[in-house]
Amino acid sequence: MAKPKKRLSAPSKPTQGKQIVLPAKGKLPGAGSSHERVCWRFTHADMEGRWGLQQFTTESWHAVLGRLVQFETMTVQEIRESSVYTEYDLPSGLLPEALRRLEDLNLGDMTKIGRFRIWSKPRLYGFMEGNVFHVLWWDPEHEIYPWEPRNT
Repeated sequence: MAKPKKRLSAPSKPTQGKQIVLPAKGKLPGAGSSHERVCWRFTHADMEGRWGLQQFTTESWHAVLGRLVQFETMTVQEIRESSVYTEYDLPSGLLPEALRRLEDLNLGDMTKIGRFRIWSKPRLYGFMEGNVFHVLWWDPEHEIYPWEPRNT
């Protein structure tokens, strides 16, 4: 005979000075406000190209994942107003090889591409649709959108 499952129940008396709030059944705590915060999708991630996600080492992936966790505490508006996110009109400024790769991936009709600055050099590229960032490329050497520092 199987043992009956234990059920968690709210305490019979509230703890003095603290209110206990239990999430609704089947709901993640804090998920109700997550529609405003940035989140991640990997459906369109390039796995084979020069900047494909296959080049992640375990160490770099753990570090990037830590940064993504930090970024997803921010709303899309906060992200757009920060220095960690930039959006570029296409095709201007992108490396020609990157533009060709977009064509190869059937994404050549996209009009904008965004990037998150992970640290001083590495970037994560993709497309922001609403609050969802569709990850596309990992650019550890900042090659996809070349720039020249001022006063050089």
